[in-house]
Amino acid sequence: MNTEKEKSQSQGKTIFIKYSNWKKGQHFETVLQSMPDEKKKVLIGRIYLEIEGNQKTYTAKSADGREVLHVSDSYVDTEKHMIKNGHALGMEELQKKQSRDQEREETPTPQTKTQEVPKNEVSKAPEKEVEEIRERKAEQSKGNDLNR
Repeated sequence: MNTEKEKSQSQGKTIFIKYSNWKKGQHFETVLQSMPDEKKKVLIGRIYLEIEGNQKTYTAKSADGREVLHVSDSYVDTEKHMIKNGHALGMEELQKKQSRDQEREETPTPQTKTQEVPKNEVSKAPEKEVEEIRERKAEQSKGNDLNR
């Protein structure tokens, strides 16, 4: 029989990180879920606060910021919603991440083809250039000797 404490330990903890400085349109709180099976923390969402006059509205959005998870006038209700659904949201985010990682692994990276040149040809190329330079210098010095 699962007690409430055992259930919360098996599902991990929901972690709220509040920011002291935030501007309109920015989230003021990040919500993470610790995943004991995976031994890591997963970003599950962000909480936004909109203030119009005396009215406060809290909106919880998914990690990618698209899906609205919960809207309430009460911060406590929004927090409870994130705690209640934290493990499921964490598992969902882990699955999304794993599928993205798997897609990256399956997508071949373009390989550049390098042309192999035998070592003796590679070493000959600079020797030829050096020899040509020496010949030109020798010709120039002969021309200079004749002009003197």
